[in-house]
Amino acid sequence: MINLALRIFQLGLLAGLFFASSALRAAELVELEVDARELPRKLLHSKMTFPVSAGETSFWYPKWIPGIHAPRGPVENIAGLRFESPDGDTVKWKRDEIERYQFHVVVPDGARELVAELDYISNQPNSNSGGVDSYGNAFIGSINLNTCVLYPDGGSQNDIKYRLKLRLPTGWKQASALEVVGSADGWIEFKPVTLEVLVDSPVICGEFLRTVAFTPDSFPKINYHLNSESAAALQLDDRKLKLFETMATQAARLFKTAPFEEYHFLVNASDELPGMGLEHSASSLNGVPEQTFKDDKKWQIYIDVLPHEMAHAWCGKWRRPAGMVTANFHDPKQTGGLWVYEGLDQYLGHLLFVRSGFITPEQSSEVLARTISRLQNQKGRQWRPLKDTAVDSWHLRGGSESWNNLRRGQDYYNEGMLIWMEADAIIRRATDGQKSLDDFVATFFKHTEGDGLVKPYDRPEIISELNELVEFDWTGFFDERVSSTQNELPLTGVSGIGSNMRRNPAIGLS
Repeated sequence: MINLALRIFQLGLLAGLFFASSALRAAELVELEVDARELPRKLLHSKMTFPVSAGETSFWYPKWIPGIHAPRGPVENIAGLRFESPDGDTVKWKRDEIERYQFHVVVPDGARELVAELDYISNQPNSNSGGVDSYGNAFIGSINLNTCVLYPDGGSQNDIKYRLKLRLPTGWKQASALEVVGSADGWIEFKPVTLEVLVDSPVICGEFLRTVAFTPDSFPKINYHLNSESAAALQLDDRKLKLFETMATQAARLFKTAPFEEYHFLVNASDELPGMGLEHSASSLNGVPEQTFKDDKKWQIYIDVLPHEMAHAWCGKWRRPAGMVTANFHDPKQTGGLWVYEGLDQYLGHLLFVRSGFITPEQSSEVLARTISRLQNQKGRQWRPLKDTAVDSWHLRGGSESWNNLRRGQDYYNEGMLIWMEADAIIRRATDGQKSLDDFVATFFKHTEGDGLVKPYDRPEIISELNELVEFDWTGFFDERVSSTQNELPLTGVSGIGSNMRRNPAIGLS
């Protein structure tokens, strides 16, 4: 951990040096206007005013956006890019011929500001960008701000702040984790935030958007922002509202502390906008079919995305593998830790799903049985260890039409879940049921005031925390399950997994 802290300090020092040599003047706000009035026509327009000094500089379009684990920010959807002086004089730009997300400009002598205007075509994500693209139709939309923003080269995503103003189609409302500070002339103004927070804060909008909120005891408020093409699609019965309230309560009981001041579920219920789930630090962007809140079958099939993405506020956003913590959105991320980031989260999300009463423990066992059956057919494990499905994550998204069981897919999700369920069984057996993985969760994800937005970890820290609960050969366990090839799916722990799904009064569940 000392080496990790030193490395982060060095990155911060280098970032400061880069900013000192950049044509951008540090510690000044970037003014960002996003005009979404043409979002129903699948167009977004943004205008950025950068404080600069004369000289050569360059700007980036976000590439490695947290959550998609891929260098696939949808740069191909830019439909217009112009740089100008405040007087309206054109400033020529040139795309880098090696790094296609980077644009070079020369700021004219005497210029103190540089204006960039960007047009974006929505509704056409690539194979990896579904959760970080923007979408819209005549009634609703979702705006991922990475699609309509540039940032200067050099420095950290936390060294520069943006003041966002947003304009929506007439009669539309919006919801996000961003704080509104005012509105005038059709523009909604938000509190300035760092580039990291800006990109981490999607916005949903529409004519019929509604919000319900719950505040568990000694825990932040949990907001459910529901959006659809009709008001009728957003009418939940009392039972479903109670499940939403219970999920908020169960999250509070599982994690104990929270890395956010409020949490915002952003849910589009639409048959036109894509199904999705993408985690953020204080919100999640979710897409489900239009009738999900009205149709019990669709509800049971699709609503499990919500607890999965909420658990990511702790597992993946707040605590993140060190290799996935970078100073900007263009440096590559090392995704080998996704068996924790996504695998543990798959377990925690399912845990919340069952404990909240969305499905019964018996139904959960059926889901797990089907999952195990599918994983048993993945013969690719004989040449490719589970960790490699994480390292090569984004190449595996979408599957293969032929022999996918030999290639393997993103198995770090469900097989990672089984690994953590087995770890839970090991802890409970060793302690006669007095402890469980819940105890690890409450300690490992504990957030205290001043902890910041991200706290990176490495595998030795995980093993150390687990050994604090139960002395066990966790190194060997993870080496065998994660880092080694296998002839068959290990099933030694299957008989013990799943018991922690049940409601247990001993850990405060009703």
